[in-house]
Order: sequence, then C-alpha cells, then structure tokens
Amino acid sequence: MTDGAKVDASGDSCFEAGVRHRPPGGTTFIAQISYTTDQACFERCLSLEECVAINRSPSNWATRQCFFIKAGYLKELGTAWAGARRECFEEDQEIPGKHIALVCCVVMLFSWDVKSITND
Repeated sequence: MTDGAKVDASGDSCFEAGVRHRPPGGTTFIAQISYTTDQACFERCLSLEECVAINRSPSNWATRQCFFIKAGYLKELGTAWAGARRECFEEDQEIPGKHIALVCCVVMLFSWDVKSITND
C-alpha cells in the first residue's frame, strides 16, 4: 500500500469496498475530515473515544471525506463507499502518550510502595 494504510492480519486494508456504516435512526456522524490517506483516517478515529467505524466517501467525489461513526451502526452493503471497523486498525496502533501515561502510573505506584515500606 502506497499510503501506509494499516492492514489486518491477512494483509488486506481495513477498508472494505462496497460497505458503508450507517448510524441508526438518522443520527449524525461524530466528525469528518478531508481524506488524505487511510492512515490519517484511522488515526483520527482512534483519537475519538466514541468512534467505532469509518466511512470513506467514493473516489468520484470532488473532495473525498472520512466520516466517523459512533456505537450502534448498521452495515450497509453494495455502495460505492468503503467502510472500516475500529477493531481492524486499533490493534498495535500507537496512540501518542499512551505508554507515557502507563509508565507514569506504574512508577507512581512503585514509588508509593517503596515509601510506605521505608517509613515503617
């Protein structure tokens, strides 16, 4: 893939051609961005806590977009769109700061335990 798109274990892109994820009851999408790469769409979805799926607009649109869907979507088949589920691209994704926060908390817990032992 030339755009650095995240792929699933089979080597295919996470986007499924001919699939669009539609919010039930006419609810709106939680966000949208202009399409540049699949990876940019994946990263934006990961930054939105509620995002569970992405729709990529058809290639014949003048300005392609990625639309971000929250929980409770319906899968619609046979469209010119492409859809990706978060489970596909979330695995092994680097989210800025996620490891730093974890290390910070572990160090704080360890420091607290050492302090309580030495003060006894």
